[in-house]
Amino acid sequence: MSDSAIYKEIADYLKSLIEKNKTIPNYILPSERLLAMKFKVSRNPVRHAYEQLLENSVVKKIHGKGYVINNVSKTPIEKQSARINFIVPDLTTAFMQDILSGVEKFCDKSNIDLSIETSNLKPNKEKHLIQNAVTLNSDGIILFPIDGDNYNEELIRLSISKFPITVIDRYVRNLNFTYVGTDNFAAMEECVKFLHKKQFKKFVYITPHPSTASSVIERINGYNHGLIKYYGSSKAKNLLKISTNKISQIESVKSYLKLYPDTELLIFTGSQFAQIIGALSQLKLSAPKDIKLMIFDDELSITEKKLLKPYLIKQDGAGIGYTAAKLLYDQMYSSSKPTTKLFHIVIDDSYCN
Repeated sequence: MSDSAIYKEIADYLKSLIEKNKTIPNYILPSERLLAMKFKVSRNPVRHAYEQLLENSVVKKIHGKGYVINNVSKTPIEKQSARINFIVPDLTTAFMQDILSGVEKFCDKSNIDLSIETSNLKPNKEKHLIQNAVTLNSDGIILFPIDGDNYNEELIRLSISKFPITVIDRYVRNLNFTYVGTDNFAAMEECVKFLHKKQFKKFVYITPHPSTASSVIERINGYNHGLIKYYGSSKAKNLLKISTNKISQIESVKSYLKLYPDTELLIFTGSQFAQIIGALSQLKLSAPKDIKLMIFDDELSITEKKLLKPYLIKQDGAGIGYTAAKLLYDQMYSSSKPTTKLFHIVIDDSYCN
């Protein structure tokens, strides 16, 4: 396509947007960056299209905000509702729902239109949702990436274009995005310190394979560091790596407990709860009588907590969600640089009494 044809296509697109939204006071038009990504061109033809609109007083440019429709309304630009997309693997866990509540709280407070979409743990769907967000003129994205070391090329494009994005719970390696999540290294070190204070000696951390996610790697490293710091050594029997297959998880736990029948306590995440209880049941063991439980994330019912008396490792999901939305907002309106915000856990032992 020739330069003139590209320019005309961009100009026509902008004129259509202006016509549809001309009655909205100070309607924010897509940035040069977003349009360049949408039409897969450099910024030059986009800038040329906007320059023509500026010359004709159809649009105006406000520093720090971008291009807006030049109508007569005196409504402040700050009152124009922004649009962000929150993309998550699913919303089935209490932790995910707490994060969402924090995001919603900030968006309600700040007059932000929020679109919530789930990738269902499918890489291609996650990629498609990111593409759609950019194409449909989202002002920013909050992303909770699906598990795994790999990330899609759309994230590389967003990084290069400096599109506003905040990533939750999973570091995206080699890409400089704002990140918000639990300090997983410190969390597991704190757990070991807690167990040492409670005088536990024979316990195991049951974890997915480190390749699953960056948060898993951090937890394992923090756990091993805590073992060395408080117990003098980190032994192989203190760590049990399990697969993602639920039946295999049950068998792995059963095999471990048969090999180490004097185990005092199991540490695991809430998503593994059913499999752990299944393994104990098949071995005719019960909690807390035969073995204690320490669970990352509070996914249990009140009845289950009263019955099993677990130690609960609680993450501040609502705080993480609220901060993720706030830091995204800062990127959108103040061009702030990517930053990292880590939250501490709380170990709740109130059900053990």
